[in-house]
Formats: sequence, structure tokens, C-alpha cells
Amino acid sequence: MPKSGVINIIGSIGTDGFNEVTLRSVMEQVQNLGEVDNYIVNINSGGGEVTEGFAIYQYLTTLDKPITTRGVGLVASIATVIFMAGDNRQLYSNTQFLIHNPWTFGEGDADTLTKKAEELRSIENQLLDFYVNMTG
Repeated sequence: MPKSGVINIIGSIGTDGFNEVTLRSVMEQVQNLGEVDNYIVNINSGGGEVTEGFAIYQYLTTLDKPITTRGVGLVASIATVIFMAGDNRQLYSNTQFLIHNPWTFGEGDADTLTKKAEELRSIENQLLDFYVNMTG
């Protein structure tokens, strides 16, 4: 009988100290599972930091085992990218799935805010390209 390893991505994603999910926490879960035949990734997250979410996505895709991602409650923002790591993707019937344009908090002078807007546009294009490549 195949042995499944369960990874939980529950809560906010990021490294700023206020978030529950980081690449490190996902890696630790995987290491604690030992040898498994496949992974089940439960996701209930409103999202968080784009760079950390993409890092988790990339890590999951390198595990070389079948992955089932399950949306349980809320899969929003960068959590949708992590969800796409699944070879098999499941959303429970009442799960909310939300994609939106990236946004940020900012302060500074006009030059600083203009640069931040350019960064956001770049991230938006990165996300759009990702979703197009993943979904056709």
C-alpha cells in the first residue's frame, strides 16, 4: 500500500515573522515525513509574499513524487501558485479560489513609488505568464 506524506500549508505565507508558512517550514515537514510514495498538500491560505510562494512551488515540484494539492477553505493570492504544484488538484466544494493583481504597502517620494509600481507590474506579468503556462 502506498505511503502518503501530508504537508499542510495553513495560514499566511512569508518570512516577515508574522506569517505561519515559509519555505523552511515546508521543507521541515517534508524531512520529518521520511520516505513516502506521494505527497498530499493541504492548502488553506489567503496568500502572502510572492517570492516565498514561488519558492515553495519550486521546491514542491522538485520532490520527484506525485503530488495532490487540496484546497480546503481558502486558496488565494500566492497560495494559488502553490496549488498549481499538484499533479492532481482538488478543491473541496466550499473552497474559495481567488486570484488578484499583486499589491503592496508603500511610502516614499514619487521616484520611490514609481519604482514600486514598476516592480508590481513586473510581478503581475510574472504571475500572468505562470497561470497561462500552467492552464493554457
